[in-house]
Amino acid sequence: LSYEFLVRVEGESSYETNPLYAIMHESIYCSGPSQASEWSAGRRINEGFDYKKTLAQPDGQILLFGEHTFDWMYEDYASLKGLKEAAEVVATKKDWGKLYDTGALAKCKVPSAAAVYYDDVYVEHDLSVKTAALTGSGKGGTKMKVWVTNEYQHSGLRDDGYRILDRLLGMVRGTEQIPS
Repeated sequence: LSYEFLVRVEGESSYETNPLYAIMHESIYCSGPSQASEWSAGRRINEGFDYKKTLAQPDGQILLFGEHTFDWMYEDYASLKGLKEAAEVVATKKDWGKLYDTGALAKCKVPSAAAVYYDDVYVEHDLSVKTAALTGSGKGGTKMKVWVTNEYQHSGLRDDGYRILDRLLGMVRGTEQIPS
């Protein structure tokens, strides 16, 4: 991997300016009581993976973990040092509320629109479409309008936020046709 590529990846995944994001990230997937994240990303990787040893080897395999966070980051990342205790509290918290209240989503009367990025590497397309279909699907609800596109990736708002928000607001207001 080129140095330029690695610098760009580091810039996109830095916690230097967003330490709260690092602390809270895994908790966004917890749904309901008795469910703690307990460093789920770390539990999913190979038990024998030693990132320090791997990175020290010129031919070491570099694994890209996207937005996942690991407990070791609180020792390694300068901006996260001193925050491990807070991160541990969040990682072991088990009394989360339900992630989605499907009944409330079905009753939604608020006009809404969503962009679903077909090739999003972080958010599963089918789950997004199913959630959008549920929103406003109940009696008296207002169905969510959905723009499914492969023009953007997960960073769509960062890359072209004005165009995306303009289209979504137009869909809600009825001035923009829903692409099909």
